[in-house]
Amino acid sequence: MDRQGGRPPLRRRRARGVVLVVALVIIVVVSMLTVWSMRGSLFDERLAGNNRDHQVAFQAAELGLRFCEGVVVSGQPAALFNRMYRKDMSAIANPAAPPLDSSGERKLGYLDANGRQFWEVPSNWDTSVNAEPNTNVIVIPASDGVTLREAAAAPRCFIEEIRKPSRVRNTQTGMAINIHYRVTALGTGISPGTQVTLQSEVRQ
Repeated sequence: MDRQGGRPPLRRRRARGVVLVVALVIIVVVSMLTVWSMRGSLFDERLAGNNRDHQVAFQAAELGLRFCEGVVVSGQPAALFNRMYRKDMSAIANPAAPPLDSSGERKLGYLDANGRQFWEVPSNWDTSVNAEPNTNVIVIPASDGVTLREAAAAPRCFIEEIRKPSRVRNTQTGMAINIHYRVTALGTGISPGTQVTLQSEVRQ
């Protein structure tokens, strides 16, 4: 006589329990993979945004550098050319121990009391300050078509007249060119906190 009634066999109940455990493990694994994939996508998106931000800042600095190099070479517009900084502060900063750059060369041009060059002092780029050296900063005019729409601020540059002995000679007169010009440009990215500084030297 069969006394099992309506209960399923023990083997069948165990099989159902195994299936439930396996299903729960699969759900957990799929959930973890989904979360990992979402985090990877967010990271990639953030990385792409940072790269774009830096690229905009670099392009803005490069445009500012080329614009101000053109001002030095042509001398025009005269109003911008005359903003050139012509004071050599290297002898004033620390005569006993002249400040040196990363290559061991003596720093020339604008230097503050701590021996920092113009571009090393963020507040020097603030054109709202009506005093040197801030008044020597050139903000690239939007009318020249060299400003970037994505940039948080217009490119800026600073031109210094540097006087030092040079082996470079004028091809026509043969005389040594002791004066050259250092151009420093500051570009801002999409974020105001992303900035790139570029420098070049120009000899006429």
